[in-house]
Amino acid sequence: MLYDQRIIKLSDHTPKDEEDLPAIFFDEQTGFLRITGQAYHEKTAQIFSLLFLRLNKFLDKNQTPKLLVNIDMLYFNTSAKRNFHELFQLLEKYYQAGGEVFVYWYYNLENYSIFDSGVDFRFQVTFSFLCLPHKINERLDK
Repeated sequence: MLYDQRIIKLSDHTPKDEEDLPAIFFDEQTGFLRITGQAYHEKTAQIFSLLFLRLNKFLDKNQTPKLLVNIDMLYFNTSAKRNFHELFQLLEKYYQAGGEVFVYWYYNLENYSIFDSGVDFRFQVTFSFLCLPHKINERLDK
């Protein structure tokens, strides 16, 4: 699978052989980034590396001052948590340089791990970062 295509294309369903990888959609025209699904495969780092390359190019061009990020994960491992930390550091740098950043971190009411991670990330940044609950049947990737 070409991981680069996972980033630029909005896919409603992760391919069955890649269910343990997050689906990532980044619209460079509008500054909208969406990350959904699960991340417990070590290949997750490859996908995030490609995302960081694209995001850095986008932020360097400063095509739009606003960046909207929706994250709706069911599960992610420690490796993926490091990737999210790196993502938020990148967004914080952009915000400190004058860009607008809005992050919406969605979690299932019964999934305390995802909620706690969102709260932890929230306290590491100064841009707008909201943790929002939803029910399983209201997931963004459905």
